[in-house]
Amino acid sequence: MRKQLLILITSVVLIVSLFPVNIYAENTFTDVGENHWAKNEIEFLANKGIINGYANGLFGPDDNLTRIQIALMINRDKNYDFDEETHTFNDVPQEYKNVVSAVSKHGLFDDVVKGNIFDPYKKVTRAEMSSILSVAYQLEGKSEVDFQDVPSTHWAYSYVQGLAANKITTGVTETTFNPDGLVTRAQFSVFMTRIIKSTAQDNEEIDDSNGTDVENNLDENLDETKDSLETSLFEHSYKWSNFWMGGFVFSDTDTIYVGHDGLTLFDKDGEVTLSNDTASWINAVGDYVYFISMSDYAGYKVKKDGTQLKKIIDESLFELYVQDENIFYTSDDINSGIIKTDLEGKNPQTIVDTVDSFYIENNTIYFTKRNDNDSFDIYSISTEGKNEKLLKNNTFAYAMLSDEEYLYFQNEEENVYKMKKDGSDFKKIIDQTYHFFLYEDKVIALEYLGVENDQYTYNIYSYDKDGNNKTKLTIEPITSFYIISEIIFAGKVDSNNPEIIVIP
Repeated sequence: MRKQLLILITSVVLIVSLFPVNIYAENTFTDVGENHWAKNEIEFLANKGIINGYANGLFGPDDNLTRIQIALMINRDKNYDFDEETHTFNDVPQEYKNVVSAVSKHGLFDDVVKGNIFDPYKKVTRAEMSSILSVAYQLEGKSEVDFQDVPSTHWAYSYVQGLAANKITTGVTETTFNPDGLVTRAQFSVFMTRIIKSTAQDNEEIDDSNGTDVENNLDENLDETKDSLETSLFEHSYKWSNFWMGGFVFSDTDTIYVGHDGLTLFDKDGEVTLSNDTASWINAVGDYVYFISMSDYAGYKVKKDGTQLKKIIDESLFELYVQDENIFYTSDDINSGIIKTDLEGKNPQTIVDTVDSFYIENNTIYFTKRNDNDSFDIYSISTEGKNEKLLKNNTFAYAMLSDEEYLYFQNEEENVYKMKKDGSDFKKIIDQTYHFFLYEDKVIALEYLGVENDQYTYNIYSYDKDGNNKTKLTIEPITSFYIISEIIFAGKVDSNNPEIIVIP
């Protein structure tokens, strides 16, 4: 039962791509050369994660845009919320059902698609594009130019006028728009870049007939992040032990340990492979790293130089913490208690019987204990096995974290609660979030969206520690994340380039 949960966790957390190589390299495509007329716009959107190239490294700037491509790109920028499948189309592949539901809920294709056929790979015309963009970005107005091929009786007249009035297009000539012409991926990149940047500043008009270049730089925020990362990456004061997801990433004062697809140490001097097996519940203490191997779920230790890899606990483990020269763990058995051993996995003693989950902070163990009637209570006990206290009865807790005064946790419904460490001032602060972190005076939480391309996807929000002031941090759905200092590395669907976010 518990092992199945660890397998699920492994499928969710794909963090390794976030750290090893050139995080800030600009997205470039081999078929978009230095002199390509839309190079800046394509790279602008690529660095925002709005557009992706093909698996062969090409972008296909002259390829015609399809309906599903425009739906994906706009949804990555708008990050629409949706509760359930909201369309009746019978030709949408499973991997695109969520995004089509999202854009359909917001009416983007209402004037383009009729009936129950979405035709996801149908090429988009310029008139259709004007309709989709005008609805998505609420582009309205009357232009001084009346295009001869888009009279007032044309179904897309108001949409084309909206684009022109907002200086998104000047047409293919001074008097024509070519509404039935197909849109290339490069052309759409120019249109969308213009829309995104027009919300922040006034730019010169784009003449999409010849692809006039639009001034484009990376966001100032990203530039600041790059500077910040240089000084903060290995100087942060927090030990982020991602135990809410099984500890696949761990960091101490100068090193990051990533457990997916093998345990690897990253620091200023480079990287060291510590184990070839995926590692969870990583703890770095002294010269050694302790972890659960996902190959056999046993407990291991290895020196930070990659030598002396050794199995020290030959059981199927579920959780593992190291503190004060001792290992604390629970096994995969649902009736397991908290076991304490020395750093060689020897001299075991049971601290608590029958524990569902636990968390250690400052020589105190907080744990959820199952009662005979299958109810749960929350307790605390010292790491010496003394001073056991009932903190809250009839309450289930997992993914526990703490600050100086409060314990934070989730219940079965994935609501986030907080209470003082003596069990007082108990209250719910966030409704149904998938998982969460604490960062200084904030709670950073993941909101589950669905599955895209066989990957679980989320949005990231920040709250204050009472669950107020909800702020969305992500530009598009992400698949995983990790925090170092004030920097969030957010893994994106089918991309090796993480979204870099500075926590506000």
